[in-house]
Amino acid sequence: MHTVLTGLEWYGEVGVSDGESIYGFTLSGHEGSLDEVGTIVDTPAVYDEETFEEVTPATYIDGWHLNAVLNIDLPEELQAYQVTPATPARIFAGFSV
Repeated sequence: MHTVLTGLEWYGEVGVSDGESIYGFTLSGHEGSLDEVGTIVDTPAVYDEETFEEVTPATYIDGWHLNAVLNIDLPEELQAYQVTPATPARIFAGFSV
């Protein structure tokens, strides 16, 4: 995700704090918002109710996820990565599913 967005100049150094670079989303002059979701749980882990030990580990949906609301069409470079889940894990406030 970071590599593709960096190629679009939508991700990169946005500042410096205590001598360390801070990276973030810039959108290169376009209006919108990007929300880094990260991994999404497909099936939650199951734990023993008495010992609290994990019985079955969680499974995750493949990939690293990002929500985007843009005032432009999704760039061609990103279209191959577009996912539209039937039941989204997270959406922007005010947007319907």
